[in-house]
Amino acid sequence: MAALLVEHGENAQSDKPDRRLLLAATEHVAVKLWRESHEGEEWLNGVLQGCPDLAETIADPAWLEAREPLSRSERAGRVRRTLDPEASDTTRDPLEAEEVEDEILANDNKGSDEAPVESWVRRLREDAVGEVIAPYFRHGLFSAINTRLPLLAHHHLELLADFDLETRSVAGQVFRRILMAEEFLLRYLADVERENTERWADYLSERYEKPLEGHLESLRDRVHAYLETLVRARKNEALLAGYRAGAENRNVVQLVKGETQNRDRYFLGFNTPYRPEILISTSVGQEGIDLHRECRHVIHHDLCWNPATIEQRTGRVDRIGSKVERERLGAETTSGPTLEIAVPYLAATYDERMFEELYRRAQLFEVTLGGDMRVEGRIDPERVASEHRQREKLGIGTEDEDIGEEAEDTAVVDLPGDMVDRLRVNLAVWKAKGGNEEGNGAVDLPSVSSPALGQN
Repeated sequence: MAALLVEHGENAQSDKPDRRLLLAATEHVAVKLWRESHEGEEWLNGVLQGCPDLAETIADPAWLEAREPLSRSERAGRVRRTLDPEASDTTRDPLEAEEVEDEILANDNKGSDEAPVESWVRRLREDAVGEVIAPYFRHGLFSAINTRLPLLAHHHLELLADFDLETRSVAGQVFRRILMAEEFLLRYLADVERENTERWADYLSERYEKPLEGHLESLRDRVHAYLETLVRARKNEALLAGYRAGAENRNVVQLVKGETQNRDRYFLGFNTPYRPEILISTSVGQEGIDLHRECRHVIHHDLCWNPATIEQRTGRVDRIGSKVERERLGAETTSGPTLEIAVPYLAATYDERMFEELYRRAQLFEVTLGGDMRVEGRIDPERVASEHRQREKLGIGTEDEDIGEEAEDTAVVDLPGDMVDRLRVNLAVWKAKGGNEEGNGAVDLPSVSSPALGQN
């Protein structure tokens, strides 16, 4: 393997060797070693099931050339290429962090007293690079201390075995981008000492299985849910193509509007642990899409008069198989997390008037359809009065406010219970004979199964 790296121009003294070339060399040598024994051949066939020609392809020396997009002739003036048409000028592909900068090229040219091949052998046995690739080889060939399986193979082997080559490539691409994205590094490795880089693999393995503070799902759980989604999508070419495009998303915060091209790539990417992490959408995203796999927070900035529209938008996240559902299943208590819905508005403006009307209509819908009188989100009069007094004290906005005044002796009271019961609409399509005949005027129907509806 060291000889292959030297042959392709990689210097062992480089601070940042081309990891894609290193990965290709690892795959090439590992496959050749596994094919030398019967047990290794069986294991390889099991891992690569559905991809019968892949082992032969990797064993060919041309595999290294095919997997080395940053050749020495391209590194100096390579133009950044992005497949995301909506990417901002300041965003980067996390995989491009592996590209070698000019100072690294200069470092490559530094001489060494040690022969190139021997220098690589020593580095692979002693450096953290060897720790990463050691699990692919027999014990002691490279680094023999604290060797571990790669995260994907260790935690998700059964799911990976169900992938074909194309689906596996999408999963691998997203996984690498997740681990190399700036937002991931800030969340999981920001407190790791820069000097202890040899322990980063230990930190990563530990924190991959440990949920962040305030969360019930670990990154491992989220990646596993994403891989399960890919398993279900493997026979749907259009859906798989959407996930492949989503793997190329660059923006952490993405705006989707009517003129946004190929909107599905951002909707599907939002359903993965990758990007975008925050999705800002106009009304084009309020129906017919799923946004529930990785989201349990919704903010309605654009209010409307119809509560059903707000409910429809919320329904993009409030779905079966959602992140909320997964976290509630893993909660130690019966309550668990909930779907967080926010409806912000500016006090003492038309927004407040609109929200008040929206709330009243939502309460009416809730009551008439059999729900409770209370609807979450009601404006607190005491808090509004307190804010008004604070603005008046500061001399802010009081002259322009036109929200009306209420008499001191007026107050909001709940309707009597019997009146609420009479307002409610019974939506049942069937009721057994002998039931309660009072209150809602429901019609008795024969107690037999309907050929249209049936019975469970």
